[in-house]
Amino acid sequence: MQSSSYFPSAQEPDRKKQRIDRRGQLAIVSKKTRDIAGNFLHQPDWDDFFEKHGIYNKPPHRTRSHKEKTVPTMAYELMTAIILICKSGHSFRNDEIAKEIIDEAITYQEYQGGNVPLIGILQQQVENIRILYDTLSSWPGRRYAARGEKEFGDFTIYRGFKQYRYDRLFNLPLSKSGLTLKNGEEIEGEIITIPTFLSTSINLNTALRFAAGDDKYLWEILVPKEKSDIFKYVYFGDDTTLDEDDSLESESEILLNIGTKLKYVGTTLETYEYFWPSATGTPELRTVDCIHQKFVFEGYEETDLSLRRIADLYECLSEFDPETLARKPRPNSSSGGSGYSRKKRKSSRRQRKKRKSSRRQRKKRKSSRRKTRSGSSRK
Repeated sequence: MQSSSYFPSAQEPDRKKQRIDRRGQLAIVSKKTRDIAGNFLHQPDWDDFFEKHGIYNKPPHRTRSHKEKTVPTMAYELMTAIILICKSGHSFRNDEIAKEIIDEAITYQEYQGGNVPLIGILQQQVENIRILYDTLSSWPGRRYAARGEKEFGDFTIYRGFKQYRYDRLFNLPLSKSGLTLKNGEEIEGEIITIPTFLSTSINLNTALRFAAGDDKYLWEILVPKEKSDIFKYVYFGDDTTLDEDDSLESESEILLNIGTKLKYVGTTLETYEYFWPSATGTPELRTVDCIHQKFVFEGYEETDLSLRRIADLYECLSEFDPETLARKPRPNSSSGGSGYSRKKRKSSRRQRKKRKSSRRQRKKRKSSRRKTRSGSSRK
């Protein structure tokens, strides 16, 4: 099996990144497109974020130009948290990352004396999720991006997980059978669909540095040679050959889009040695025990399904109070809430029946008028 080790950069502004589109014509990944995707990799300092951008106030008409203005506000931790919280049904107040951001926003509101609803913070990031998804969907495959390489082989990317931050991801039913990644051998051979953006690296050492928590997870994703055409080559490192690369200086990231499909191969327990940067300049050799999960890249989810996932985020936000971002209380049987919901369902059924009966009546009237006309014409 031939392995591919050369990775040309996708972020150098002075070089045209070329690909061949479906019609066989030469196309270019523009600097603007690269900049949109690159914003995802820079996590803002929340102390300065609201001073610079304020709290987003959703406009009545979201034009394309207005959406693009929110791109510099991309915050990958919050974007990922929104997706996973909405998928898991938890509350933003119970998430460490979201709670920190909400508290900073409240402090900013008190200092400025403003009254913009806090829900704008989340709406802003959902807009960014939509823009980034569209941007990555139009990205070229690796075969077209790595135009200087004559031979293309398989290559591998890695991801190290912090347990708490992605605990919801491991507990989500990502496969069609409804099982989670923690089910291990039960889902071997199944296809899972990633519901979030996922930052990976071409360097194993980089991924191991990001594995943290009680249960340290390491993902190894093989991208086969025959999938090079469709694999979105969103690589943000420098031009590099793996044998020559110093992963302590560059994280060498490849960004995976929402809806990426991976075939689950299996799980093993492994012990790795890796280098950690130190203040003295001499890398420190460390050891880590990881739950090593292996996958094979299969492709991407259908566009309509992925867009539906994003649309569901807006519906999810409606479940939270706009001012406090606390989850709205759900009606229960003791308060008579469940009865209310039953009444609401019954009323909607009655309305549907009325519409159906009115349609039948209109049809009857039309048919009777036609019969009357046809009878008069015969006379």
